Amino acid sequence: MENHIDCAKIQPYKCNKKWVVSLTPLPHNGSGSLIEGDGACNVCKRKLTDPDRFRFCSIACKVQAIAGKRSLIRHPASEVGTSEKREGVEQPENQRGRKRNRKGVPHRAPLF
Repeated sequence: MENHIDCAKIQPYKCNKKWVVSLTPLPHNGSGSLIEGDGACNVCKRKLTDPDRFRFCSIACKVQAIAGKRSLIRHPASEVGTSEKREGVEQPENQRGRKRNRKGVPHRAPLF
């Protein structure tokens, strides 16, 4: 995997006693982990454990940052043409979902 993806500047974390890198930003709902400043991910502003060594919290954030740099390098005239093409392409709105929830009401075993 290291041959295909450059994981430099991405913060790893431990999962099952092994160091791993997250594909997408980890969910931290309401924990106050979003901060502004130097100690945060450059894209999603999540708190980093060692901001001197890492700049991103996940591979998705690094890809988004690199894609953003490339779009800044392009000429404005070429961006206008691509934005018009993107507007014409519609994505299917009818996403297939489950008809029923997987879990129902829990039933307790009868007491005899």
